[in-house]
Amino acid sequence: MRSALFLCFLLSAALLSHAQSNPTNYPSIQKYLSLRIYPRETVDEHGGTDSLVVRTDLDGTYTMLMLDFPGAFAPVRKSMFDQWKKDAAEVFQVAQANVDSEKVSKVTKTFTLKSVEIEVNMLVDANYAASYALDIAHNAPDLVGELGCVLAMPYKGLVTVCKIVKGDNLDWVKFIRLTQPFIEKSYREQPQPISDQYFWYYQGKFTRIGVYTDDQGVHHVAPPQGLADLLTPKP
Repeated sequence: MRSALFLCFLLSAALLSHAQSNPTNYPSIQKYLSLRIYPRETVDEHGGTDSLVVRTDLDGTYTMLMLDFPGAFAPVRKSMFDQWKKDAAEVFQVAQANVDSEKVSKVTKTFTLKSVEIEVNMLVDANYAASYALDIAHNAPDLVGELGCVLAMPYKGLVTVCKIVKGDNLDWVKFIRLTQPFIEKSYREQPQPISDQYFWYYQGKFTRIGVYTDDQGVHHVAPPQGLADLLTPKP
C-alpha cells in the first residue's frame, strides 16, 4: 500500500505537465509550493533524491519540496527547480509559509497513566499536520515550553505534542510511555507514514529521543544530551 501510494504520487504526470508548461515562471509557481515529509527508506527505495529537492528536518526522513495543486500533490523536480535560479532555503521558506496558512486543528485531551494525568496535544489535518508542525514555534507557540516540546509524527495527518516546562516532573517521559503503542500502530497502519520515533524540538531544531522497550515490555527513554543538560539542576 505504501509503495503504491508513493508511486502514484511520484507519477502524477498530469500535474507535472501543468507545472512544467512554464517552469521558469517562479512567481506563478510559488503559490503552489508546499512540503511533505517521507521516510528516508521509502524515498530511497523509489529512486532516491537525485531528481528531487529535499532537506532533512527529522532523523530518518526527508522533507520534500512539493507542488500542491487542487486535488493532489506532486514533487518539485530538480530540473524545474534549477531553472528558477533560487536559493533552496528561500524556496523552502515560501513553501513553509504556504503550509502555515492552512487551518490545522488543535486538539487537547487528558489521559491517565498509573493514576497520573497527562495532557496530550494534537495537531490534526489530513494533508498538512506534519509539515505544519515543522514550524511549530510559529504555528503553535502555546505548545512550546521553556525547554521546548516533545512530539511524534506517525503519519502526515497527525502530530502529538507534549510541552516541556521547568519543573514538569518528567511529564514528557510519561507522555512518550502513554502514547508509544498508539504512535507505533498509527505508523504501521496509516497511509503515508512518517516516523515511529519521538523528537525534542528546541530553538528551531528537532533531535531524536532514544526510546527502547526491554524484554519485560518496559519503555525506556533517553533524553538527548541538550535536553539532559537543561533538565540537570545547576549547582
